[in-house]
Amino acid sequence: MSKMIYKKTNMKAAITAIVAGFAFAAAAQEVANVQASASETPVAAPAPAIAADTVYSRIYAEMTKHTSRIAGSEALDSSFAALEKELRAVGLEPKYQTYDTLVQKTEKCSLTYNGQPVSGVLMVDNGPDAFVLDKPIDAPLVYVKSGSIKDLEGININGAIAVIDATLPEVRLSDTFMRGAKAVILVGDESLTQWQLAKCNFETITLVPRLYIDRKDATAAGLFDADGSKNAIIDAKAVLVDTKAKNLWVELPSKENWTVGLNIPQTVVLSARMDTYGFTPDYSPDNRYAANAALLAEVVCELAKNGPYNRKIIAVFYGSHYAGQEGARFFYHTYDMAKNLADGSTDNLEQRKIDYAAELKYNDELIKTIAAGNIILQHNPTAADLQLRLRDAIIGIVGEQRSMLASASLELKRLRDADEEGNAARIAELENLEIICKAKRAMWNELRRQLNRHEFVESEPLNQAYEELVRLGINTTDSAIDEFNVVYNDLIGQIDARLKLRKIELENHIKNNLTWVELSNEFIYKDAKDKVGTHAIIGHFDFDFASATEPWVFSVINASGLYHFESIDIGMYLRHLGVLNHIYYGSELRNDDGSLKEKTPGLSEGKDWAAKLYRPAVANPTFKPFALSVPNQRVAPSSVATGVGTPGFQLMTVGDPLAHDALPFADSYDLSDLKDQMVCLCAEFANTERLSISAPFKGEKMERRFLYSAKDEKSWTGVNFINYARGSTDPDGVPENAILQFTGIEQTDPQVGISKLARTRILHNGFVYMPMVSQSTAISSWRASTIGIGYNKETGAFERISVEGESAGIINTPIHLFYAYGGLTFNNGYAPDPVGGAMYEAQTLIASKDAKHKTSANYGIGQLTKNEFFADRSDKIKRIGSNGDMVLGSVALTNDSASAAERMKAAMGEGVSIDQKDMLNFDGIAQGANDAFVLNEARLDTLRKRNIIRDDLEKLHADAKDHLDDAKSSTDAKMWSKARAHQVFATCIESRVYNPLRSVTEDLVQAVVLLLLLNIPFAFAMERLVCGFTSIYKQLLGFCLFFIVTFGILFVTHPAFALASAPTIIFLAFVIILLSVITTAIMMGKIKQEIKSMQGLSSTVHGMESENSTTLSAILIGIAGMRNRPLKTFLTCTTVVLLTFTILVFASFTSQQGVVESYLGRGQGENRIELHRLSLLGIDRTLIESIETIKGEDFHIFCRGGVFPNPTKATDVGIAPLAPERMIYSPRTKKIANINAIMGFDKGEFEYSKSLAEVCPKFATTADTEFSPIYLPAALVSELEIVEGDELRINGISFTFAGTFETMKLQNISTLDSQKILLPDFQSTIKNAGGSSSGVSSVESLEQMQVGTFEWFNAESVALADIDDLNALFGYNNYVNFMVMYPRSDAIDIEAEARALAPVFTGTVHVKSSEGVRYMFFTQAVEGSGFSDVIIPLLLGGLIIFSSLMGSIVDREREIFTYSALGLSPPNVGALFFAESAVYSVIGGMGGYLLSQVVAKIFTILGRMGLMTPPEMNFSSLTSVCTILIVMAVVMLSTIFPAFRASKSANPGVARKWSMPSPEGDLLKFVFPFTVSEVDFSGILSFIREHFNNHSDATLGAFAARNVKLFKIPGAKGGKDALGIEADVSLAPFDLGIFQKFRMYSSEFEIKGIDEVVVEITRQGGTPNAWMRSNRGFADELRKQFLLWRSLPIETIEHYRAQTEATLEGKDAE
Repeated sequence: MSKMIYKKTNMKAAITAIVAGFAFAAAAQEVANVQASASETPVAAPAPAIAADTVYSRIYAEMTKHTSRIAGSEALDSSFAALEKELRAVGLEPKYQTYDTLVQKTEKCSLTYNGQPVSGVLMVDNGPDAFVLDKPIDAPLVYVKSGSIKDLEGININGAIAVIDATLPEVRLSDTFMRGAKAVILVGDESLTQWQLAKCNFETITLVPRLYIDRKDATAAGLFDADGSKNAIIDAKAVLVDTKAKNLWVELPSKENWTVGLNIPQTVVLSARMDTYGFTPDYSPDNRYAANAALLAEVVCELAKNGPYNRKIIAVFYGSHYAGQEGARFFYHTYDMAKNLADGSTDNLEQRKIDYAAELKYNDELIKTIAAGNIILQHNPTAADLQLRLRDAIIGIVGEQRSMLASASLELKRLRDADEEGNAARIAELENLEIICKAKRAMWNELRRQLNRHEFVESEPLNQAYEELVRLGINTTDSAIDEFNVVYNDLIGQIDARLKLRKIELENHIKNNLTWVELSNEFIYKDAKDKVGTHAIIGHFDFDFASATEPWVFSVINASGLYHFESIDIGMYLRHLGVLNHIYYGSELRNDDGSLKEKTPGLSEGKDWAAKLYRPAVANPTFKPFALSVPNQRVAPSSVATGVGTPGFQLMTVGDPLAHDALPFADSYDLSDLKDQMVCLCAEFANTERLSISAPFKGEKMERRFLYSAKDEKSWTGVNFINYARGSTDPDGVPENAILQFTGIEQTDPQVGISKLARTRILHNGFVYMPMVSQSTAISSWRASTIGIGYNKETGAFERISVEGESAGIINTPIHLFYAYGGLTFNNGYAPDPVGGAMYEAQTLIASKDAKHKTSANYGIGQLTKNEFFADRSDKIKRIGSNGDMVLGSVALTNDSASAAERMKAAMGEGVSIDQKDMLNFDGIAQGANDAFVLNEARLDTLRKRNIIRDDLEKLHADAKDHLDDAKSSTDAKMWSKARAHQVFATCIESRVYNPLRSVTEDLVQAVVLLLLLNIPFAFAMERLVCGFTSIYKQLLGFCLFFIVTFGILFVTHPAFALASAPTIIFLAFVIILLSVITTAIMMGKIKQEIKSMQGLSSTVHGMESENSTTLSAILIGIAGMRNRPLKTFLTCTTVVLLTFTILVFASFTSQQGVVESYLGRGQGENRIELHRLSLLGIDRTLIESIETIKGEDFHIFCRGGVFPNPTKATDVGIAPLAPERMIYSPRTKKIANINAIMGFDKGEFEYSKSLAEVCPKFATTADTEFSPIYLPAALVSELEIVEGDELRINGISFTFAGTFETMKLQNISTLDSQKILLPDFQSTIKNAGGSSSGVSSVESLEQMQVGTFEWFNAESVALADIDDLNALFGYNNYVNFMVMYPRSDAIDIEAEARALAPVFTGTVHVKSSEGVRYMFFTQAVEGSGFSDVIIPLLLGGLIIFSSLMGSIVDREREIFTYSALGLSPPNVGALFFAESAVYSVIGGMGGYLLSQVVAKIFTILGRMGLMTPPEMNFSSLTSVCTILIVMAVVMLSTIFPAFRASKSANPGVARKWSMPSPEGDLLKFVFPFTVSEVDFSGILSFIREHFNNHSDATLGAFAARNVKLFKIPGAKGGKDALGIEADVSLAPFDLGIFQKFRMYSSEFEIKGIDEVVVEITRQGGTPNAWMRSNRGFADELRKQFLLWRSLPIETIEHYRAQTEATLEGKDAE
């Protein structure tokens, strides 16, 4: 049994490491010089105490004598042969299921140091990548400890080979490669665990050069003393190759037609793993798996002695596990296909056997057709098929030639333009290449033309192409037709070779399929009616033990996302686990009083088995059983069973983390004592009726498109792949030497020696055969990636990748592979604000064009996320992240003669290299910091030259420069961690500058667009005031003149035109806005017109809008009045202009970036700074290290955090999270307890924090313990029944129980912002906020939550440990979410230091000093300055306007009365004065702004001439426009009272607005507020009648009128007839049912010849209140018509009078 431990460095550990090293050396000696394949020389493993001459001992001895048992190897075949022999010896008939797989083959692997070969060097697993070097790596060798940036201090590893101790907790390869290492030699010993080594494991597409060596060999070779003074040479090669894998399966005798419980036959599956792969595939003994296979073999042999069993037992020994448990996938594929056959589907193995045979036959016919002669000249179906393939091949090669020609032409143009010496030879070479490409392309095109014509003859194009080749001396034949034959034979030869390879594939596949059919038939039965069905597999039990003496569990919920899309939770398994509990331990039935009624004994009763089933894991567990053993979810064979709806169980040892699985260590295991128990248990599985229960979940529908199927003998359907021609998007046939890698699961933490991803060979027809992938998973574009990877046919090196957009899920096929440049980068620039809003869409651009690539891919495989970029061209690239991280390749021009445009272009960057080796060593943090500074500097410099100074941004920028200067000096001194820290600080600060700086330019552009819009009324007002033309043409000319002059002034003075990359865009933006407004107005007018047309109003005078005409008239009248008083107008305008100028100069609004502080009170505890994110999630580790590095000299810095569920990590949330619960297991007492989290503290903080010291006094003083110390609440100690010094295991990781802590004191400790010190309970927090506690939460949503809403874990449910230990043991699940900084001396200005951190840290910064507690955060604030200086000028300006308008009222009383007599209401009269005031405000505001710009421009010119120092004046921003608006608002406000007085003087003593009288019952009678002449009234009646008739439709408008009539009232006016109109009227809203009788007639007025108008309205329907409300609108409508009447021409008035007379005389029908 192995244990995952973390011990302190002491003598015991050192001795253990030395002994382990010698043990490893003895076993590894046989593989020291691995060449073509893994060494098969037997290496004796340490002999366990195993009973001699048993099945177990013989199988174990055979399997463990091999250094590895990789699929397809002789070692594995030998192991299978031994197993087969044992099974046949007991009368069983073992059979094989064969299938094809991919394995890594090491062709060579050697390390030479100082001229001497180093023994024991091993190739590591490279995932989908191939370890192929252009040439051996010959470089200085340097030992760098962990490889982290701190351990690299003072060492230059650029261009060197680094030796890294992989056992160190802080091991970090990324830092090593970013500092320039060419390769890494990993050193390990038996203290290493698979979970630690996972940090060095990559499933990348491109090469990360790594080798492995044991510590003993490394020491002997002097690698730990390597200081770079001596060179080492790595000469290694490993590629992916095809091999034949197999599963061995055997059926145990069973009863026919036993269907109890489920009414169908049932099967039990037992399994174990035979093969190995490992971190070092060539030396990976994996003796634990050998022990489990040996155990299962002996169990099966014992079971074979009994029987038959009720259920069928199938025992399967898997021969390949690496690619997503490949062996188990192929095994269950046969069951899945059996279900298809039973369901009547044509997609079954029997049908596929027929299809493969038909395809093979047709494939042979194609080969024969090629052999028969030139296919172009043949006329038969197979020749036609071949001609299509030949045509596709020609298209591909022509596309490649076209791309080559384009590249040559571009380079040729560049060289010619450069006109430099030394380019002549290259130019001549390229010119010849152009001719060759054109000649060859002409030849290919001629072949395609003749192919279409079915001819193969000499032709003019062919001769011309041949002559060009002859002229260049590269022809290889005697004639053009011979050259043509060479071209043809080359292409058809490629097609022929591919067909022959396909023939081999088919023959192989047919053989495999026969073994699948045989296995599939084991799951098929026929009932009494001959109906076909499939067995129910009631359980899959995989032997996965690590000890024969420790308790074990039925582990469930292993990584199953590849096979089962829907989540699986422990609750689904409770019924099965309960049954297994009863089987093992028995069951009791009790009476109501609790007394025992009946007891059924279990299998374990009376047995003295040393290792028993751990009962708490089957008796209604609330946790995933594997949480008792391993720190992360594993890919296990039993998890594949979930895909077909079968419950899968891993039989795992409790508390063992499987530390040495897949590692190069030959541990010994003896599981033979489990034999009797397993025989008994497995026999019960096969016989008990209690397991005849339905599955806990449904099976998934598997993705059939991954299992290509035949449409007919010559075409297929499914996921397929096609090559793009090099540098082109023309198809170039089926990819050769290519694989498919499929990602389909949420990525938990990585494992070594196994991939959670499925992979398979892309066949020579372009299709794939990859079984047991869930269809739901496959079509999930956010979860799945179908990535094609192509390798060079000759070298095996990576060269092609699938297009990213085609690889997200299975969207469309075919998926195209393109020839790729690029590779892996460990860092693409530091993201200073990983949780902020996106600055840009994340994208990678061609640097020279700032455009996206035509074809590209951006992938992240394994634990890497989007860090591998590939493109179809080798140009430099720019990478822009969404959160401020960017890499541009910016250059700061130091040449003073460089223009602003040149400087900006250089600052925008020339890109970075896409070469694979350059990308591997690329330091994105350093480059990103430089790029951010250079870009911001260029933009700031541009603003400075236009006298636009942002002091806040300049200060931040200067701080960033200081950090970059410090970074440079640190780099020169090889102080890498300090250099990186300053680069990170600089990047964070520059990110605070970047967005506001962009906003400044955008602000200027927006301001000038608004000014141009304001220029429209300004130009109009100026033309009316200054010119006052009567001709419309002169008016337009004057308007345009003023507009152009104003625009010219802005163009010369406003910096927006100079800053914009295309100044015309500004004017275009203005034009677009203007046209949009005009277009919208026209459209609205047309809509109104159409509505009125529906009412019949569009062709009458009633359609005129009185409001618009009244407003326009008011403006024109106001301007005319101003022209009549020119001196007064001039002085008033001058006042407003000067007022605007004054305010612009002395007052402004500014948007400032800076630290805002808030005082929170006196505070408690020590002086300190506290940092945490608003979301309380983990702080970025790079930022933590940077703060510690820069501030560590002045502060004691401590981190807090721990192991807790992360709501943004898919593996930690959901109904069935993949991550394990944190279960504590005591090996001594065999008790368990659950904790919600492990809190991590730095021991040092307990010396500075009294409150923490009181919580756990022992925390800082605990002496060295065997394992990392852990502290628990007293209640948990009682539950576990442990004492101090006991070993505890959490997820298999060993701790030493060091004591208890005071939970209440911990519960009561608060942070400076009055929050608990405990870890946040995100699940409860999100649930209380109304969110889903089972779904993944976004970081942004958590950042926006109020801290006061957070819930916290209870102190009784957490453990305490050293945070450094947690970082080492739970590297991928441990987070630092809190930092505390205690000043080293009282002389440190702690508040100033906190203030300096605020721009760097995205989160909260709290500081406790002698002054109290302050909360500091960096933000943007709008400030107003100088307004106290301009209050008096503002008041004076307002009073001047006020007095001017008040004087106008006195001067224009007669005018006002005249306007009133003409029908203008008092509000309209007031509007005249507002219009006049608006003219003053527009002229004054715009005029004052133009004056300020001209003055600023003059000062700038004088400053450049050295005559003066110009003051800082920014009149160009949007805030300046706001200042203008303030002035305009003051002017308009000054008009309110004068306008009110003017409107009141229009009708002295009369209400400003006529109000309708109250009705008497249902009758409303009033005198309308209009007087008309007797003559006019007759015309008004017909005018109103026409209006009523136009409103006959009761769907639109304010009313509907019917039965409209004119009438006379004889003698009603002092003997004269009174005329009137009546109608039945409905009022809107029509659904209220308001109906009334309307009558309007004339009545005698006190002035002779003038009539007043009487209106009578009688309610007939509707409520009284609604009737009165609607009549107000109706009366206003009548008033508008009376106003319109007064604006009609005399001719129209006479027309309506005549209509009335005719009507009343009976000449016009009503």
